Amino acid sequence: MRLREFDEKERLIKANQKLTKYKTAAGADATAADAAGNFARGHKRFKGINAASKKQFDNDAKLAKLKEQGVAEGLTEINWVKPNFDFEWHEVEEQSKMKQVPVDVRQYYQKHFPNKDAWLKQFKMVRQL
Repeated sequence: MRLREFDEKERLIKANQKLTKYKTAAGADATAADAAGNFARGHKRFKGINAASKKQFDNDAKLAKLKEQGVAEGLTEINWVKPNFDFEWHEVEEQSKMKQVPVDVRQYYQKHFPNKDAWLKQFKMVRQL
């Protein structure tokens, strides 16, 4: 996660908290103003509460977008898949023959994994640990 995206998430959360506090205070003030007969002030506060609610909805949409990108939770979800042993064996077999792979690695593969059955046996033994 990039620092900027983390800061954006924190900013949106804090903004929503402040908007909630404002709406609570403005609601109490609007009720008091209406009770005192100052309907203009009550209406003004009510408009402010509506504007704060709209801003909260916008912030929630931005947070949801960040969450879709895997940023809001701080982690991305890992989708595990069942290993494809044929493909993996093909990679081991290829690396044991490739000239670009260091000689000691090629020799290790050739010695310990001479065929697919030996490789699968070793893999199953490691997997049980």
